[in-house]
Amino acid sequence: MRIHKITTLFFILKKNVNLLFTKYIKIMKKTFVTIIIVVFTIAITNAQTFGVKLGPNLSKYSYNYDSSLDKYQQMFFGFHIGGFAEFEVSEKLIFQPELVYYLQGNKHKIDNNLEFISKQSYLNLPIMAKYYVTEEFNIQAGPQISFLLTSKDNFKGSNLLLPDGSINDTVFNNTNNSVNTKEDYKNIDFGLNFGVEYKMNNRISFDLRYNLGLTDLVKNRANNNDNTMKNSVFSFSVDYTFN
Repeated sequence: MRIHKITTLFFILKKNVNLLFTKYIKIMKKTFVTIIIVVFTIAITNAQTFGVKLGPNLSKYSYNYDSSLDKYQQMFFGFHIGGFAEFEVSEKLIFQPELVYYLQGNKHKIDNNLEFISKQSYLNLPIMAKYYVTEEFNIQAGPQISFLLTSKDNFKGSNLLLPDGSINDTVFNNTNNSVNTKEDYKNIDFGLNFGVEYKMNNRISFDLRYNLGLTDLVKNRANNNDNTMKNSVFSFSVDYTFN
C-alpha cells in the first residue's frame, strides 16, 4: 500500500515538473523572440549601410533517430533572397541584421517510382556578428528566428511515406500530388548560423553559411516521444551593398 502511494506521488510530481518545464520553455522562447526583434530594430535604426543578397541553398532534415528513409535522403535544392543592414561596432566587428525569404526542405528518392519532397518557405530574421580577420575576409555567427510561411509535401508514385518513415493510410494513385502540410509544422523555428564571407570590393561580397536548426519541426508530437526533426541548411549568397 505504501509503495503504491509513493509510486502515485512520484508520477504526480513528474507530471507537474514536466508542465513547469514546458511553461518555462515557452516563456524563454517568447523572451528570445522579443530580444531578437528589439536588437534587430535597434541595429536597423542605427545601420550605416544597406544591401541585398540572393543565392542557392541545400537543405535536409536532421533526425535524432534511425529512420527507415535515411538511406534514401537527398539534399533539397532551394534559394533565398532578401536584404540586410550593417551596423559598425568597431573597425573589425560588424552587426548585420537580415530579412530573408528562404525556400528549403527535404527530399527522399526511393526509386524511379517513388519520390517524396517536403518544401517549406520561411521568413528568416538572422542577426550576424561579423569579425574581420583581414580586410577582405570575415568569420560570422549569430542567432536566427524563422517564421513558417508555407509548407507542402509533393509526391510522385503510388505510396505516401511520411517524414518519419511511417505510411499514411491515404494512397495516392495520381502521378503527381501536392498536400498542404502547414498545420503539421511549428510556426517558429529557432537556429544558429555559422559562416564565412569574402569581400571582393566595397559593393560585392560572397558568403557561405550553415544554419543549425534547434527546434523540433513537428507540431503535435506525443509527450512521451523524444524523436526530433530539425532543419539543416547550407547556403551560398552573393551580396550587394549600397554605399
